[in-house]
Amino acid sequence: MDLPLIDLARHLPDDPNPPPELWPAAPQPNAVHQTGNGLTAFASHSRYEQPADCLICDSDQRVLLSIWPKGGMDVAVDGRQQQLQSRQLLCGTLAGGPWHTHMTGDMPHVGLLVAPALLRQIAGEDGDALARDLERGLGLWITPSDLRLLQAAQELDDALMGSASSPLLREAKSLEFLIQVLRVRGAARSDGAFTQTAVVRRGDHERLIHARSLLLADLAQPPSIADLARQCGMNTFKLKQVFKQHFGLPVHAFYQRERMRAAWDLIATGGHSVSQAGLKLGYTNMSHFSSAFKRVHDVLPNQVKRGG
Repeated sequence: MDLPLIDLARHLPDDPNPPPELWPAAPQPNAVHQTGNGLTAFASHSRYEQPADCLICDSDQRVLLSIWPKGGMDVAVDGRQQQLQSRQLLCGTLAGGPWHTHMTGDMPHVGLLVAPALLRQIAGEDGDALARDLERGLGLWITPSDLRLLQAAQELDDALMGSASSPLLREAKSLEFLIQVLRVRGAARSDGAFTQTAVVRRGDHERLIHARSLLLADLAQPPSIADLARQCGMNTFKLKQVFKQHFGLPVHAFYQRERMRAAWDLIATGGHSVSQAGLKLGYTNMSHFSSAFKRVHDVLPNQVKRGG
């Protein structure tokens, strides 16, 4: 299935309302403001009635700094999986290619888009360090927020979504959000958290891509971790360690998530009944299948069938 490709450069700041065939949550309440110095601040209150996948790119190659106060999403960048949870800070650059995103439920979202050169100009050494870390690492970094950053995010959302707020207030709240992002990023970098997920050696990267292919080749009968490690030329300890670092989830949790995504596709197309989908994915006990499905998608598989 071809995924919709959304180029942020076409919609932010000039046209924040992509058509529904491109953006699964459209129409949605949203607001955009471009500050006098060139920052693009945005807020959206999205809701996805069903899990949705799309590719996101930015031909302007800006840095994205954002928070989802509620909900979260899965992001894949160059084969590397990350899971964004509620109230986490995301710093990323889309210069290396599109992100594959998986979204569901309520997903209010607030943040900034800023060109790396402008980030360096506005924020000096802190902005330069953030841009360099993203450029040489994953291109994507996720960390917990703190109260001050969440408050700045809420105030920016209020300023953008409030029709009575002035451009001066929006500019001030945009800069305050940037200040708090850089503060949290600086603290995380001092603790070593920023570089921990960004460094995977090239040889390990290739082995992990191979491990993912082997793991997902037969969702009904996955290899054991010992077999997977042997086929990828790693010991089991290292495989488990770098797999989670690389894809954002332990081996079994990653496999199970992909298994349940496949289950959704089998059922939602109408081509498979719930029991047929469960059997195809290796389940003989349908109550176990339904429980596993609900843990991932928050609905039972027969509800998807009725809804599809």
